[in-house]
Amino acid sequence: MKKKILIISLIVVIVLVGCAFAVSFATFGTANFIAASHGLYKVVFTDTELVTISENPTIVIGKPNATIDGYMMENGGYILEADKQLGAMYVYSNGDNEVHIMYSANGYYAKWIWQD
Repeated sequence: MKKKILIISLIVVIVLVGCAFAVSFATFGTANFIAASHGLYKVVFTDTELVTISENPTIVIGKPNATIDGYMMENGGYILEADKQLGAMYVYSNGDNEVHIMYSANGYYAKWIWQD
């Protein structure tokens, strides 16, 4: 009987962790649900403006009214090229390189995902 309970508990844990991976990947673009949930907590419940939750591809979440312009200037000297913007796809340039960033927001957080 204890063996059955242990096996069922293990299966439940595996299913829950798998669901957490899937939800994190579908919502934030990263399977690392720990980083995503920690970043979301910091943005929603503290005064933290922006949190990087993934490095490859770079994914940043922030407060819904936050802007990423300062972050881009500090990390490579990129400035917004407003004339190249296509809907939610922002284009930043530092003279040598262009970075394309997909932006989305809701009432709780904003998300920026760097595109290849």
